[in-house]
Amino acid sequence: MNKKEIIERYSNHNEGIIKVKDIIDQGISKQYCLEFLKNNNYERIAKGLYITPDLWIDDFYVLSYKYSKAIFSHETACYLLDMTDREPLQYSVTLPYGYKVDHLTKQGIKAYSSTSERYQIGIMEVTTPSGHIVRCYDPERTICDIFRIHIDPQDKQVAVKEYLKKYKNISKLMQYAEIFKVDNKIRAYLEGLL
Repeated sequence: MNKKEIIERYSNHNEGIIKVKDIIDQGISKQYCLEFLKNNNYERIAKGLYITPDLWIDDFYVLSYKYSKAIFSHETACYLLDMTDREPLQYSVTLPYGYKVDHLTKQGIKAYSSTSERYQIGIMEVTTPSGHIVRCYDPERTICDIFRIHIDPQDKQVAVKEYLKKYKNISKLMQYAEIFKVDNKIRAYLEGLL
């Protein structure tokens, strides 16, 4: 198999997405790879990440690729976990303390910070509507997060009802709620629903 065929096979296997690093790891020079991408009209969407011209850009995937420490959270996690009836107007991510968030907020992304211990709690992988795998917080962490911020009461109600319908692990939820200091709020809210 020649270099061109290797890149084409990689692109087909990854649904039209090419990570230059992965091509270089297969023994093909960066120069050859970039020349191939240019000759085949691939679009650069992030440093080292290219897509075929006919591919729909998955913003969730691009954001997680560009900011590997960003975990989708809050309203965005509700959307990815199918706990809301609408797509978020802004993406929400959580990063460990110390991570500079200026470049994210300038792009209209809500960036939250968390201590390294709390940052790790509840990370899971989900599939985006476009079929790519990204990291977001699990349903229990997401419920705790939306109780820690101001969110439209109707959005909160929908998220909690969908959580109870699809995931409902009250002991895990309350364990997380104690860690995030929202156990009293969540307990009172659940008593009103159950």
